[in-house]
Amino acid sequence: VNLGFPAALNLTAGATSGDFGLKLSGNYIWLAYGAELGLEYRYRDDAKTRLAAGVCGGFSNIKKDKYGNVGDLIEFDWRYVGVYHSLLYRGFYAQIGLSVGKGDYKQGQVLFQIGYIYRVAK
Repeated sequence: VNLGFPAALNLTAGATSGDFGLKLSGNYIWLAYGAELGLEYRYRDDAKTRLAAGVCGGFSNIKKDKYGNVGDLIEFDWRYVGVYHSLLYRGFYAQIGLSVGKGDYKQGQVLFQIGYIYRVAK
């Protein structure tokens, strides 16, 4: 479980083969939903630490109150591709990256995730 793009509160799962990994993050809650698929190269992977660089694609939709009026919502949509760097240290997960795409945000959006990921193997 982590906080950040694409859906504010994300569930994350992944699989590896050698030095490469595939990661899927996303969720659906009333005010935010989205999904992100990443392909990463792990250049350090030991019992405590995993460092990886990757490319990703995804979409995000976040609803906010318009002018503070409850029930009067506006939506922000973002479909993107990007690059990122991630760190997993004893369950603590952090990811930072940049994305370009189409939607309601200006180009060059920062991607981030931070949270806890349970590591099954290694």
